[in-house]
Amino acid sequence: MAANEWHKQHTPRRWHKPEPNWQKMPWHPGGQTIHTETVDDDFVEQNKRFQKKRGQYMHQLQDWKTYYYGSPEEQLVSKGKMRKELKRQIKELEEINSYTNYAKQDDSVKAMEDVKRQQEEEQKMQEEQTKKMHAFRDDNKTIMEIQAEQRRITRKLDWKHDQELLQHNPINWSCSLK
Repeated sequence: MAANEWHKQHTPRRWHKPEPNWQKMPWHPGGQTIHTETVDDDFVEQNKRFQKKRGQYMHQLQDWKTYYYGSPEEQLVSKGKMRKELKRQIKELEEINSYTNYAKQDDSVKAMEDVKRQQEEEQKMQEEQTKKMHAFRDDNKTIMEIQAEQRRITRKLDWKHDQELLQHNPINWSCSLK
């Protein structure tokens, strides 16, 4: 036995397809019933009945079609009528789908226009906000420059005042030694 075959036999399957509910479809070929221990004859009879019902079910599923009683020409006419009716139904469905597609397309165009309009409004609001903030920054800058100029002027005036005091009373210009 090759190693690969041994590995396939001894490793569990990691994923398996979930089982459908066979109680709703008891004669479906995939369904399996769980049997309790019974007498073999009963089991055989039950299995035969089950296989017979399953065969009938499969026959109904696979071989169902309407049989047309009539000549081959009448069958052709009937099939032609059926084909025309199917084509008409398909055309109606296409018209309905095209109408709904147009409606969806209109809705999507409107939604895109709304989004674009909202983005433009947000951009305008952001530009206005940036203009306000730039103006606020420039005003603060001028105020700070004015305050710095006033401090420089007051320092200069204080220095001149101190120089004058030193000229009048160089030893005790603050008059603290009287």
